[in-house]
Amino acid sequence: MEKQPGMVSFVGAGPGDPELLTLKGKRLIEEAALLLYAGSMIPPALLDLASPRASVIDAAPLDLEECHSLMLQFARAGQPVVHLHTGDPAVYSALREQLALLDRDGIPWQVVPGITAASTAAAALGAPLQNGFSLVSLSDLLVPADEVRRNLRAVAQSALPVTLYNPAGRKRRQLLAEALDIFREARGGDILCAFVRHAGRPEETRWIGRLADLPADDVDMSTLVLIGSARTVTDQGALFEARGYAEKYLDKDAPASAADGR
Repeated sequence: MEKQPGMVSFVGAGPGDPELLTLKGKRLIEEAALLLYAGSMIPPALLDLASPRASVIDAAPLDLEECHSLMLQFARAGQPVVHLHTGDPAVYSALREQLALLDRDGIPWQVVPGITAASTAAAALGAPLQNGFSLVSLSDLLVPADEVRRNLRAVAQSALPVTLYNPAGRKRRQLLAEALDIFREARGGDILCAFVRHAGRPEETRWIGRLADLPADDVDMSTLVLIGSARTVTDQGALFEARGYAEKYLDKDAPASAADGR
């Protein structure tokens, strides 16, 4: 009787804190015969969850075919495989090619979500996304820069806060400058905004202020930028979107908005 292939699971590590890993993700890591992980962005505490008998391999130096070959070797032997990603592997990842290769070779797979950066950063700031939001990546590695610009202009005209993923690298900063110009023109320089660097990690830092004052030079690839809407307000160092509850249930001493300048 032919052995059933092992499952390949793409598990989201979220911000990297084992306490913020899903229970299913933790169980799959513990049971994996092969644990591939996304380089230095995965903390050792997560790798320590693996069985002492597991093969734990850094996938960062591997190309697509090398990574697939390793997964195939274990899965065809009926052994479970986990590929551990930062954040949520279903949001701004490059899974399509890996999934297509697994389908081609008849290997079952599943994607296990993690806490994505937008949720982690929003929690660090307060509740700035509670009326909905838009998410745009500024990376032009897989999406043409002109398409990114069109997305930015469309979102800027909406009433939604926006979170900017992959905002800038050491050499790739032009789209961040253009994005800030687009939102300043559409929403004004007084609109509230924020950024969180290393969201959910011990070295987490954050900044909240007006869009006109955002220190763009401090933004890097470990940073998520959030640009608020007309509903975005700040109170006692927190950022959130007003939904009418303050007026309905609380007293009338409402927190400051961007228009207040407080």
